[in-house]
Amino acid sequence: VLYPLRLLSHFFIFKLIDHGKYIDSWIKSRDMGFYSLSYEFWKGGKDRMRRSFNPDFFIKINLQHYMDKLSSDNPMRDLKKLRELEDNGIKEIIHAVEIKSDEEQDEITRAKEKYGIDHFNNVNRRLQEINPIDLAEEFQGNTSQYYIFNLLTPDKYDEWFSNLRIGNINV
Repeated sequence: VLYPLRLLSHFFIFKLIDHGKYIDSWIKSRDMGFYSLSYEFWKGGKDRMRRSFNPDFFIKINLQHYMDKLSSDNPMRDLKKLRELEDNGIKEIIHAVEIKSDEEQDEITRAKEKYGIDHFNNVNRRLQEINPIDLAEEFQGNTSQYYIFNLLTPDKYDEWFSNLRIGNINV
């Protein structure tokens, strides 16, 4: 069954609501003019195309609250990766999520995924390198964020939310 992309986002929103106890906040971004990522791909293998996109969702998770919630769900749960983030000064995890249909596996989708992952890896690297004292006071707390980019299709929703419930994030 082919669903319009807007409906696929609604399915994802319902799952976000169902898993609200693990999430501090989320926002559905506009199609344009929100947080634009540039990407490029080779159309038909010969014409270089440059475009940009806005990830569909930004999901904020307070790391300490998240670990507390996971521990209360299952006190024996292994939180090693999350504790490593905490030991490195991370206080918030921000998931940037791009939604695509199951049928969209073309060169554009692959390019968006590659450039999204690369972009947020660079953001994380720069946040680790910066000294918060060098920033304006209102931005100093934002250096303790860790960003993860996911390109999701509906067939991956259950796995993504299952990972959220057990604390398995893509670090």
